[in-house]
Amino acid sequence: MIQAGAHGAEPEGTIGALSIINVLETGKDIAGKPQPELREKLQRLRLIIIPIANPDGRARYPYDGWVGLPEEEMHRVGQGTRKDGSLYGWPGCKEVHPMRGDVGFLGCYFDDEGVNLAQDNWIDPMSRTTTAIMKVVSAEGPDMLLNLHGFHAPPAILQTDYAPVAVKEDILAFAQQYAKDLDSQDIPYNSWMPEVTEDGPRGECPPALGQTAMFYHAGAAMPMTHESPQGFNDVDVAFDYQTILALHHVLLETASDWLCNTKADNL
Repeated sequence: MIQAGAHGAEPEGTIGALSIINVLETGKDIAGKPQPELREKLQRLRLIIIPIANPDGRARYPYDGWVGLPEEEMHRVGQGTRKDGSLYGWPGCKEVHPMRGDVGFLGCYFDDEGVNLAQDNWIDPMSRTTTAIMKVVSAEGPDMLLNLHGFHAPPAILQTDYAPVAVKEDILAFAQQYAKDLDSQDIPYNSWMPEVTEDGPRGECPPALGQTAMFYHAGAAMPMTHESPQGFNDVDVAFDYQTILALHHVLLETASDWLCNTKADNL
């Protein structure tokens, strides 16, 4: 299962998801390049794709993408501003939820009700979208769920909190394989690797229960957050649109191989 566009100012995952749909339907990616090997691998899977989980935020997003723009503009557009024009920034944009009241520009992280889908109230969701997506996850019980996001750095798989150690070990192994597959295409992977640690050891603040973690408890066997580079012009490693699209293809190829090999090993 693929979810993209939970944050409206992170179009990279949406483009990747739409490209996968195009590969399946036509054999070509969204840029018109034939992808016969990727298509063959994807056809071995049953895929559920949500290309834009937050259409409200996407409708508020004024650009086609971030390549060539400064990171601070993402903080303004993605995370929003107060009425005086000052930026909420991070983590300030998560300290007010739902985002209402002192709002100048409602950031594209949020739906029109000010809800960040990645940090909803899971017991009593504020967003009907949250309820709908969790029902799909519960009904389908996907073997893997890729939650596609975007940030300032090279691509990375983030660890999923509040999941069993065995799941965290699988996520680490997947991230290591993904890094190798990216390297074979001369695409850099982030220096971060998802750690296999306990959640909230004594004396430390426990991590927040985010959407990807909740996907596990709703029924996804191996949910992961993938962070894609966005292509800002003022970060250490620059990415263009072609490379951003390519790394999403590599991600889905790695996922396809992983799932098919895992199922074969369990037969």
